[in-house]
Amino acid sequence: MALRRSCWRHGMVLGSVLLLLVSCQTVSQPSPVPTAPLPTSLPGRLQRPTLPPTWTPTPTHTPAPPSPTPSETPIPTSRPTPSAADICAELWVVSNFDSPSGSGDALVFRPGNNLSLIASIDSPTDSIRFSFVERRSGEGQGLDIPGGQIGIVGWEINELPRQGLYDWSLVVISPTYGELCQKAGSFWVIRPGHDQQRSR
Repeated sequence: MALRRSCWRHGMVLGSVLLLLVSCQTVSQPSPVPTAPLPTSLPGRLQRPTLPPTWTPTPTHTPAPPSPTPSETPIPTSRPTPSAADICAELWVVSNFDSPSGSGDALVFRPGNNLSLIASIDSPTDSIRFSFVERRSGEGQGLDIPGGQIGIVGWEINELPRQGLYDWSLVVISPTYGELCQKAGSFWVIRPGHDQQRSR
């Protein structure tokens, strides 16, 4: 009995000592386990790029295109009314029936010959009137040539009404002055088988 009590006491004492040792032992902190840094990008995965800050364009002033230089509208000037002498100076006449050098001798035309006339006047408001008339019968022909252009006309002698002495005249018809710049003369038309008396 005494032995059991002694063993129990020793066990209690031993247990108390062990418990005391355990409680007095310094608890050591576990050392941290080194960890590898996480990769910034994982292979096989899409990495979102870093976007730049939002950029707002600054509006710049664009100058307007230069306006076309206005052209000055010419003011029409009224043309002074030409004098009668000015109009006659503009008249231009070339023919083959006028007397050479103004001698007054009438030229003679026969079958196969032609009468030809080229005439012009600069003013478009004026015109040229030409006519020729057989002196005895009063038969003849004539025409008007508008101003501002060149008139070229001709007649075959066979087209004339008859043989004889023809008087021709050429004048400028002006709306301001009437008949101007008159030119006149004569020519003979002779046809075979007819006697001619060159009498005026």
